[in-house]
Amino acid sequence: MIEIGREIFWNVPKLLKVLMYVMVAVSVAVAGAGYLRRIKRWFQGEQDGEYLPLAESVRNFITYAVAQLKLFREKYSGIMHLSIFIGFLGLFLATATIVVEEYTPLVFLHGKFYLGFSLLADLAGMLFLAGILLALVRRYLLRPEKLDRRRGDMLILAGLFLMAFSGFLVEAARIGHEWPEYEVYSIGGYLLARGFEPFVPNSASWASLHRFFWIFHLVCVLAFFVFLPHLRLTHILATPVNVLLKKRPLGGLRPVNGLGIKRDIGANTLEQFSWKQLMDLDSCTGCGRCQDVCPAHNTDKPLSPMNVINKLRDILSQGNSPGSSPWQVVEETEMWNCTTCAACEDACPVLINHIDRFVDMRRALVNSGKVKGSAHQALESTFYYGNPWGHSPHDRTLAFQDERVRVLKEDEKTDVLYWIGCAGAYDPQGQEVTTAMMKLLKKAQVDFAIIGNEEKCCGDFARRLGEEGLFLQLARQNIETLKKYRFRRIVTHCPHGYNILKNEYSKIGGNFTVLHHTELIQQLIQEKKISLASIHEKHIAFHDPCYLGRYNDLYDTPREVLREIPETTLGELENIRERAFCCGGGGGHILLDPNYGEGINLKRFEEVERLGVEVVATACPFCKMMFDLAIATRDLTGKVKVKDIAELVEMAS
Repeated sequence: MIEIGREIFWNVPKLLKVLMYVMVAVSVAVAGAGYLRRIKRWFQGEQDGEYLPLAESVRNFITYAVAQLKLFREKYSGIMHLSIFIGFLGLFLATATIVVEEYTPLVFLHGKFYLGFSLLADLAGMLFLAGILLALVRRYLLRPEKLDRRRGDMLILAGLFLMAFSGFLVEAARIGHEWPEYEVYSIGGYLLARGFEPFVPNSASWASLHRFFWIFHLVCVLAFFVFLPHLRLTHILATPVNVLLKKRPLGGLRPVNGLGIKRDIGANTLEQFSWKQLMDLDSCTGCGRCQDVCPAHNTDKPLSPMNVINKLRDILSQGNSPGSSPWQVVEETEMWNCTTCAACEDACPVLINHIDRFVDMRRALVNSGKVKGSAHQALESTFYYGNPWGHSPHDRTLAFQDERVRVLKEDEKTDVLYWIGCAGAYDPQGQEVTTAMMKLLKKAQVDFAIIGNEEKCCGDFARRLGEEGLFLQLARQNIETLKKYRFRRIVTHCPHGYNILKNEYSKIGGNFTVLHHTELIQQLIQEKKISLASIHEKHIAFHDPCYLGRYNDLYDTPREVLREIPETTLGELENIRERAFCCGGGGGHILLDPNYGEGINLKRFEEVERLGVEVVATACPFCKMMFDLAIATRDLTGKVKVKDIAELVEMAS
């Protein structure tokens, strides 16, 4: 009975085997030098001491590096990438198994184990080839506009295909030499051998073919690993590490090291990015998902997150000095057109932090005095008056005098401290939200108070524009003020303030329990402290604010509140939840002059018009302001209303 198994170096002469070891050693040395040059370039950057909790890092690795779940938001691309990944991993493990068999005392490649090994290894190879073919079809036949195409892409894909296919050719020639029946389990090689059978006259010819294919396959594999550090395929190695070492949550910003000591703030050179931000560059796959969802790019503004990453990677890859400037390739207007909505980060399958990089570059512009127009004026107003609108700080509660709201004193305490925010204090649309919320809290008999004119801008506007020093000044003043008072929780209706107070003040000593007003309203409804009746408007759609949804994962709460209003139907816009399109007001844009393309708010409001609702509800004063502007621009006054959830609930209560 023929023993089931195979000789690993069958038909390979001793001299050729020695030559293989030499070639492997040389290729490992060359490839290793290439990888070390890459890693050295990453560590040109500054230190970055922040880390996510270990459990979250492991969960990210399993979810996004192994299972690659984000890729499946596009089914074709998801299937393609997963096929390549699983196939490559399977081939790697098969090779590792052969190495263990050959170079250790362990012997297991025989009998049933060999049959199972042969089947799984061939299935992995076939899956890998299928993935490469899908990639070729997508890139060169389907040709989605968002894909970043470069001259070497075809060569890379062809090389990967040859590397795997040549392995099947080696297997086919080995099988054809003697045709052992059990090799039918090596399904790829067996079928290929049967295809070649009419053209190969005898065993000697099969042996000659085997030796030729073996050499060709070895050259393909070694060439792949030698050139990998210099190809766009670097992300194959960088991505899993990048995902595991992700530093900050979605939209999180890197703190400035040495603020007040260093002259240069932000990223004016490559070395002023963190090492992790430089690793991000090599992790980018050029898939275009970030560009696809970017509101600036989709309204014809000069910004593509993918292009910015690729341009920065190019100057890093060219071996430039650490002092090389990103402004060699990136335009200032690209940075100013970002709304920091985090759609790019949410869409990125490799968890690149785009926003902290963009804000770092904004910090450099601010530090160099390159902020002009309305941005400069708003920052100056924030510095002098404590709000970007430039109103007197003594007028912060002027609009709410009729509401007779308690201003908290240091010797008093309250359950809820209501943080009004700048828009809620000074903008007419924002004031409507504040007034509605105050009335609701009174109706529910909530013990609440405000801190009046002691409240200053939370600093979101300044921080997202890149004025880190002003943000820290405001934040520390607010934290010091808040610590003087006794309260159980802070409630704010502004998602930007909510995000700052909850997630960013905590990093500089301000640890408070912070609720968004929709969370408190939901609690009050559940506790029967607010009773709701029907309102005149019956058809409502909800717009997800970026800083409430993507930044803080509050998607269901606002919708659940709206569904509590009797006799109303809640419609959904085309892009909702994590895919929601920005209103255009974030990242300081609520007070910036739009200079390029279509208004982001107008683009989003087209979805409202197509849905045909009476009211678009939101939970952010910036969104309300931007949509009111869209209504006026499109001459829809009286046809569609924009209301904050607090206003709708107050109307129904």
